[in-house]
Amino acid sequence: MCAAYALLLRSCRVVQASAILPLLCALFLQYARSSSIFMSLFRLDYELHDIPQDEEDNHNLHPLPRQDIRFDSWTDQQCYANTSFTKGQLLRIYDKFGLAALATLTNGSIHVNTNPNGPGGRNHLFHPEELFLFMMMTCHTGMTRKALCAYVFGGNASRWSFGYPWILRYVDTRYARTLSHEKLRDYVQDFPSFYNKISLYLQKMTTRHNNDGTAIDRPGLNFCPWRIFGFIDCSIDKVSRPMSGPAGDYIGAPRRPGQYHIQRSIYTRYKKFHGIKVETVLLPNGIITLYGPVSARIHDVGGVLLLSNLDDFLWNIQTNMPFDPLSAFGDSTYGAQHLRCIRSYFFQLIPGIALTPEQDVCNNRIKPARQTIEHSYGELETNFRICTQPSSMKLCQSNPYAIEQLRVCHLLSNIYTCLNGNKCSLAFDCPLT
Repeated sequence: MCAAYALLLRSCRVVQASAILPLLCALFLQYARSSSIFMSLFRLDYELHDIPQDEEDNHNLHPLPRQDIRFDSWTDQQCYANTSFTKGQLLRIYDKFGLAALATLTNGSIHVNTNPNGPGGRNHLFHPEELFLFMMMTCHTGMTRKALCAYVFGGNASRWSFGYPWILRYVDTRYARTLSHEKLRDYVQDFPSFYNKISLYLQKMTTRHNNDGTAIDRPGLNFCPWRIFGFIDCSIDKVSRPMSGPAGDYIGAPRRPGQYHIQRSIYTRYKKFHGIKVETVLLPNGIITLYGPVSARIHDVGGVLLLSNLDDFLWNIQTNMPFDPLSAFGDSTYGAQHLRCIRSYFFQLIPGIALTPEQDVCNNRIKPARQTIEHSYGELETNFRICTQPSSMKLCQSNPYAIEQLRVCHLLSNIYTCLNGNKCSLAFDCPLT
C-alpha cells in the first residue's frame, strides 16, 4: 500500500495526499468483498455441480475396446449407412478384392509392417474383413481414425495409421489399369454405340423454365455435329497445405526447408488454394477413367493433357477400327485446334465474326449432356465424403496416402455405378451390361 501511495503521489501531484489514503482503503475493501463473493460462488459450484463419487466410479474412463468388426457385426441398414453399399454388395466387393485369399497365406491375418521401406519393424495383424470395412467406412463418412476407433472399431487408433494406408495402396495397385485411361481399350468397340446414345439424348425435346414462371419448349438436334463417345474434364481437390509446420518443437523454430517451393508447386491461383488435379473421361454408361492426380497448378490442356497423352492414345486405339475415330468432348478449355480426338464447343475462329444461329443452338444443346461429368463429381463427393475434407488429404508426410485415397474413391465410385447405376447412365439410357 505504501508503494502504491508513493506512485500516486508522483503521478498525480495535484491530488492531496490526505485524499489518496481513503481512496486506497475503499478499493481494498471492494477487492476483499469481491474475493469473498467469488469464494462463496466457487464453494457452491463445488457442492452443487461436482461429479459424485459413485457416478465417477461407474463412468467408463477407458477407450472403447476392440470390437473385432466383421460383416456379421452390422445389419444391412448399418452397412448402407456406414459405406453406402448393402451387405450383399460389400461381400461381392470384398470377394473381388482378394483380401481373404491373401490372408490365407499368412495364417488368416494381414501382416502390415511398421517400417515397409526399410529393414526391421514390427507387424500389425489385421483381420481382412475388419481392414476392408474400416477402409469403406473411412471413405464414405470421412471420419478420422480416432473417431472411428472411439465410436465403432475400438482399440488404439495408432495401428490404423499403418493398416489404412496399406489397404489403399493394395487396392490402388491391384486396379491401376482398371482405373486408368488404358481401360478405354476395353470399350473401344462400344464407341459407336456410345455416340448413338449421346445423339439420341440430344434429339430429345427440353423445357426451359424462366424466372417469370413461363416455360419454353426447345426441340432437340436432328443429329450430333460432333462425333463423340464421352466427355472429358479435370477436377481439383483441396489438400492440406504441405510443410506448414515448424522445423522443430521449440519456440522460435524456423520454417521447414523448401516449404515455399513445395507449397507453391501445388497452389492454383485460379482457385486460390492448394490442391491436386485429376483428368477424367466419362462414358455414357457412367464409368470413368482417370489420370493423376497431379499438381493443381498446371493447365488442363497445356499440362495434364500433355502428361496423359490422351489425344494420341485415343487416336492410336481407333486406328484399325472399322469406323472413323471418335472424340471426347470437353468444355471451352479444350478448344485447341491441334487436338485430333478431343472436341469442344463451336467458337469464333475469326475475331469479329459471330457464330451462326445453328452453331449457337448446338452449343446450347450439348451443355446439359456435358454437365453429366460435373454430376459425376458431385456423386463422388456425396458417396465418399472424405474427398471433401482437405484435412484428410495430406502430402509430404512420413507415410502419405492422399493420392492413393483419391484414386480408390474414384474406383469405388465406379463400383457403385456398376451395382446401382448413376445419373449419367440413366440420362443416356446406357446401363452397364
